[in-house]
Amino acid sequence: DRGSMANVPIDEWHDYQTTIRFSGEMANVSETNSLSLYLGLYSDVDTIDLDRFELQLAPAAAFEGRSCDTLLINGQGDLLINNNNNSSDDDDRAHAYPFYATGGVLTTVAVNTNTHDDGPPPAGSTASHYFRSALRTSTWSSILSQDVAPECLSKASIYSFSAYVRVVLVVDSPTNTAAREVQFSLEAGGSTSVVATCPPISSADNNTWVHCTGNILLTEEHEGTDSSARLTTRVLGDDTSVVDLMDVSLNYSA
Repeated sequence: DRGSMANVPIDEWHDYQTTIRFSGEMANVSETNSLSLYLGLYSDVDTIDLDRFELQLAPAAAFEGRSCDTLLINGQGDLLINNNNNSSDDDDRAHAYPFYATGGVLTTVAVNTNTHDDGPPPAGSTASHYFRSALRTSTWSSILSQDVAPECLSKASIYSFSAYVRVVLVVDSPTNTAAREVQFSLEAGGSTSVVATCPPISSADNNTWVHCTGNILLTEEHEGTDSSARLTTRVLGDDTSVVDLMDVSLNYSA
């Protein structure tokens, strides 16, 4: 698992989270005699500082609650990785798992902190955290993904999608306030189906959250796939905007 890549500005601290999956083969002592974790550099850097470097088992709650009625887990980004998910003094330890990004950096941020000049949360949300995507390098990167159970994808089933999204900043051109479209898709059986495309969002909208909704009718293309299936998220035609996502769900409707 190579993790993800990102262009990180120099002389700034960054909260970086990623997920490492150990396959059955990797966990088999007859097949594996050592595992190495390394940080790879792709530019000339003399010194890198690391603080609070941790490798921890995902919280038990990340493995519970998944069903064919609720395809996504941790949609509110509030699974804590300390104290059995009951941390009262360390809320910033919330983790995005089992969500992940295929490019850039995906982190969780507590709602109404001053760290990112939050602004008010959306009126329809009760989430205590949201997801932040930053430092991307490709328009084809998925800023928010999660694997879903292929066995749940039955022909003629309808799933309803909901999420709050906002565009915070276009990093390489802060004065560029052109609206961006954020698109959510379901990849399964070798096909990609658009689930929802958010109304155009601009960083000039003063931290305004946009509510994105949509429905997907599953067909024979989705049913019975023996390969993986996942939700993916792209910012269309854009590879630099910082994007926040909150209250992400994909639930059975009919």
